[in-house]
Amino acid sequence: MDYVPTCPKCESEDVIPIKYGLPPNDEWLEPARRGEFEWGGCCIDRNSPQWRCKNCKKAFGKIMFPFNENPLVSLFHKLTFGIFDF
Repeated sequence: MDYVPTCPKCESEDVIPIKYGLPPNDEWLEPARRGEFEWGGCCIDRNSPQWRCKNCKKAFGKIMFPFNENPLVSLFHKLTFGIFDF
């Protein structure tokens, strides 16, 4: 299983990832509706949260950008070709 942190506010382990970008199709909407992850939208920056606590609703953590090139070019590629899944 992938690493999932505990909430820094309430210490709950009921935490879901926040994913960014455009869904490639409607099939991706159902897991979000079930609460498996939260859509963070299309706009992302270095302060965008990575996790959401389902208990207290706190958003926390920061997206780790895997930039090996110009950040704007890399962001454009991520937004153009799919969902962020950090």
